[in-house]
Order: sequence, then C-alpha cells, then structure tokens
Amino acid sequence: MSEYGQRRIAKFPSQSPIHNPENTMHQLLDAMGEYDDYLEDILFKHEEKKDLRTNYSDEDETEEDYILGFHMLNLIGECYKIVRYPNESNNDFRARILSIIDNDGGISSLKNIISKILRIDKNLVEVIENEMSYFTVGDLLDSRIESVNSKPLISRITNVEQQLVVNIPEGYDTSILESSLKNCVFADVKILINPSQTPPPSTPVISVTNITSDSAVVTFSSTNVTSYDVYLNDLLIVNTTNTSYNLTDLSASTTYIVKIVAKGNGIAENTKTFTTSDPMMELVLDSAILYYNCAESIINFTNNTFQNLVGTTNGTLNNFNSSQLNNGELSFNGTNNYINTGLKHNVLQNGFTIEVVLDTIDRTATIENRGFIGDHSQPNPGLCFFQFDHSGEFLSGIWSSSADNRIILSQDIIPMDFTHFAVTYDGSMLKIYINGTLIGSKTVSSFTLSSTYDIMVGRSGNSVNNHWKNKCKSIIIHNRALTETEILNNKLILMDELIEVNYD
Repeated sequence: MSEYGQRRIAKFPSQSPIHNPENTMHQLLDAMGEYDDYLEDILFKHEEKKDLRTNYSDEDETEEDYILGFHMLNLIGECYKIVRYPNESNNDFRARILSIIDNDGGISSLKNIISKILRIDKNLVEVIENEMSYFTVGDLLDSRIESVNSKPLISRITNVEQQLVVNIPEGYDTSILESSLKNCVFADVKILINPSQTPPPSTPVISVTNITSDSAVVTFSSTNVTSYDVYLNDLLIVNTTNTSYNLTDLSASTTYIVKIVAKGNGIAENTKTFTTSDPMMELVLDSAILYYNCAESIINFTNNTFQNLVGTTNGTLNNFNSSQLNNGELSFNGTNNYINTGLKHNVLQNGFTIEVVLDTIDRTATIENRGFIGDHSQPNPGLCFFQFDHSGEFLSGIWSSSADNRIILSQDIIPMDFTHFAVTYDGSMLKIYINGTLIGSKTVSSFTLSSTYDIMVGRSGNSVNNHWKNKCKSIIIHNRALTETEILNNKLILMDELIEVNYD
C-alpha cells in the first residue's frame, strides 16, 4: 500500500469498508500513490493548483503537469460517472466536468432539488447528516452531496448507519420525495422524510352513488387526513372533515369530474367522473332493482362482470367475449352464454315487471325451449320469461310440476326485429305486453319462489337447448307491477320513440 493511499484512507472511520483492500476506492487511492510527489508538490503545496478549477493550460503546462492533470481529471470524472471523450483536452474535459457539477454543492444541492420537486422555498428545507462519510480524492471532493446530470450523487464509503434526515414543513405533499431521491443517490444511503412527523395522506378512494338528474352523493376515504377539499369541475365546493358530500343543483345528462384533495402532512388527490341521469330515465327506473344497458353499463369481459346501473349487485358473464358487444347490442350464442344476475327468484314474489329490448329468436335454427330469463328447470316452481318453444309457442310466466302459470301465445305475433317486451305480476294477475300493447293475461294460482336460485338472463334452463340466441339492448326488473300507461311510456323511451311522456 502506498504511503499516500494509507494517509488518505486513514482519514475515514475505522468501520468504513474502504479499509478493505478489495474495496474499489481502496485500490483507487493505492494506485494514486505513484503520483505521490506530484500530488504533494503540485496539488497540496501550491494553493492555486489545489482545486479542480485551477486552469491547467494545455499550452503552458509542462509535460509532467499535463500528464498529472490528465490522470487526475480522469479519476475525478470516474467519481462523477463522466467519461472523457476521445482526444478531449484537459481544458475541455475540466470545463465539461465543471458544467455538470452543481457549484453550490453539498446539502445546498439537495435542498435545491427538493425545493424544485415540492415548489417550496429551499430555506424551509432542513437536511441533517448522520454519521455520513464520503470518498475524497486529493481534497477535490468535499464531504457533501454533489450534483451529476442534475441528480445528487453521494460519492462515499458505505456505512450501514449512514442516513440523511430531510424535514419538510407541514402542508406539502412529500409522498413523491422518497422514491425520487432514492433514484438519485446510491441505494445504501437512507433518506428519511419527516421521520418525526405524521406520514402524508394516501391517495383518496372515491365513489359516486345515488346519481339522479340533478344530484349525486360522493364518498371518499384516505389516511392521515385532517380535512378534504371537494372540487367539481375544478371549482372548490367545500372543505370538510366528513367523508361524504351531497352534490346538488346539477344539470341533467351532464358529465362531471369530482376531485378530492386529502390534506394533512402534505396533500394527495384523486378524481372521479360521473354523468347525471336523464329525467325521463328516472321515471323508467323509478322502481327498478336491476338495469342492464348494453350501451351504458360497464361490461368487463376480463373480469366477467356486467354493471347493474341501479343496484349494488352486478351480473356475472358466462362464456362471453368482447366481439359479442357491438353498437350497444350484446349477442347471445344460443349454446352457453348467459348472465347470472345475483338476484334470487323470490325478489319477484310479491309483484314485478320485467322489461327487455331484444331482437327476437333466430327462427332459422332448430329451437327447443329457448328462453331469455329463467331458470325454470332449477327450482320448482321456476321462471321462464320470453321463451320460444320448439312447438311454435311463445311463453312467459311461472312454471311448476303442479301448476302452469304461464301465458302461452303463438310465435306468429312476435315482430322480427328489436322489440320491447314486458311482463307484469301484481300478486294475482300475470300480463304480457309487446311494444306497449297488452296481448295476453292470466290469473295465476299461488306460488312460492326460491330464495336459493339466482335469476338468469340468456337462458330459461341449464341445458344447451335452453339458451337464448340473438341480441339484447337492455333489461329492467322492477319490484312492482307497472301500469299499462307506464309500460307504453317506457317502451317509447327505451326504443327512442319518445315524443311526450304522460304518467298521469
């Protein structure tokens, strides 16, 4: 080990890995020993030559001085990860190094970076060094954080306890600091952001519910929060400590963006988009417990979910793919496609209306008991609505082994294109409507529907021949029997034929 290397290494704490001969910095300092006389005579004894900024003139230097400058600049460039260009002179390389190094240096550089990230006065940032030691070459690198390519670089000898403590005043979002600074320094340097303070808020989770034509309820949650700012379309509405807020005086059929800013030791924000409803659709959905709309519902073919626009229970898709959804129409393949609504049969026990807008059955294929809403083959009694029978009949109602409470009609009365179908039950009378017109009714005997089996859409049974084959636009299930006037008005709205609605 050279005398010079020993002298320089001795300046580091005894626990520093630089004392290990296998350490890269140990070997680098040892290699510099061959320039001992030059370093002593030129770099240390002559003040004007002590700093990198000394003007090593390519023209005026002796050959020995130039060689020394060449090697010293290479060593310094290596420390800063700066590579000399081919045939680059000492002057040019030195100038390039100086243009990259932040002349403020040290902690000031770190404060500058933090102030830029947080847009905060750098004088408000406190940085505390704890047992930090840095690699130095001929006193050219101070014990400080330097800036390389606008990023702070800690050039130092590893000490597992070394860390920087950065204290930021309350009110600033420090959540991005830790990851940003970790990318700027060596991985084994610990950077603690506000270690004695409360962590910053987490990103708010937002939901918007109870959406009407003129109102909605926004709920939100976060951690480490003192209050929330609620914005609507970038306009601050309220600052609150509550976790929900009622939005009122909204416009119908309008898209809004609600932003929640969680405030605490810093801030965190998130946004949510929602659209207010059409007042006409509010009339249609007044008593609805299920509403599938193939143009408006969120249909996720990856997670196999179909959004129920009026309830909390979404449907489960079975054997669909994205190619089956086109222009607001969902195609059923007639083999294994169906949707499990998650609603039990007995939600229809005391009265109901089921409305669908669908393209009628593919009559060119061999059909056998293909129904759209069921399952009649599971419980006893079971559901079978809008079913085309292989014998040429169109059936809707409740079937059991002891009583056939179905309305049975000829398929000949069914239109050949998209049609609005509705079936109602008021506790005693079953009625069926096609395009708003009552075409059949039946007094039914008492029955008890299952609380175990789910209502299916796209099949009336569990065999291959019980699956629907054609297209659907929308499905609505109400928890009461609608009147004939309501059925007609709903048909006009759902089929986009509305001129004037009258529910009187």
